[in-house]
Amino acid sequence: MDITTFFGPTWFAGPDLYIDLFSALVLAFIAITAWKFYKINNSNKNQRNMFIAMTFLAASLIFKVITYFSVYLTQYKINMFHIADEVVYQLQAYNNFYVALFLLYAISGLIGLFILFSILVKLKHKSMFLFTVYLLVISIFLSTSAYLSFHLTSFILSIAIAIFYYKNYVKNKIEVTKLISASFFVLSLSQAVFLIIQLLSVLYVLAELIQLIGYILLLISLTMVLNYAKKKR
Repeated sequence: MDITTFFGPTWFAGPDLYIDLFSALVLAFIAITAWKFYKINNSNKNQRNMFIAMTFLAASLIFKVITYFSVYLTQYKINMFHIADEVVYQLQAYNNFYVALFLLYAISGLIGLFILFSILVKLKHKSMFLFTVYLLVISIFLSTSAYLSFHLTSFILSIAIAIFYYKNYVKNKIEVTKLISASFFVLSLSQAVFLIIQLLSVLYVLAELIQLIGYILLLISLTMVLNYAKKKR
């Protein structure tokens, strides 16, 4: 298993972490909202599952921030303090820690997306759900590139979720559904760009900015849902 990770330009080391933290906060807000709705109506298992999905996705981005921050900090020590020997020793010491963080980032993200997808397609058989999660996790470990496997699978799941919401919008003409569909289309585009950043490092910046737009759209969708809920009271 190769976990080679591709990074953007050095001048973007830092701003990307803020984008990921913002994205994680949006997901956390959605998770909290879903949990509140579930507490109001315990029979609505979809809200409980939505809470679980969004929690996994938020945790995934937090793991990513920790992973990338550790790499940036190491590079900073090399460039500013010229302690390459010490840093190399530290890299060897926490190499397994880095691998574990990346795997937590990737696996949490895929599980979160699949739970969300399973809610939408109404996957009811637990055995099928667990088997699919198992396949997703194994695909990371057995792939020649864990990075590419993660982003490709994320792209497929995100585009499938976007298409589902779009079909739902065409059927019901609910504006918030259209906005959610647009947000996942944008997020799937960011995953597609992440797949090719090894060609040009500046594409990492583009991918992060596209991701930011996607989560801003999700945040707007959340405010629309909350406003609608207030009007119904």
